[in-house]
Amino acid sequence: MTNANTVKTEESRLLKKFSLDDLDKIVGYINEIKYGSVTIIIQDGHIIQIDKNEKIRLK
Repeated sequence: MTNANTVKTEESRLLKKFSLDDLDKIVGYINEIKYGSVTIIIQDGHIIQIDKNEKIRLK
C-alpha cells in the first residue's frame, strides 16, 4: 500500500468515526489561534467536548 492509499484509508476510517462538522470545528479552532491548545475530550469513542485555550503573548 502506498502512502497516498494509507492516508486515504485513515481518512475514511476517521470520517466513519467522527462527523465532518466535528472535524471542521477542530480544524477551525486550530486555525484561529496563534498560541495555545485545542483539547478534544472523547468518551465511548465520541467527541463530547472541545476546549480551546488561547494564550496572548506580550512583547
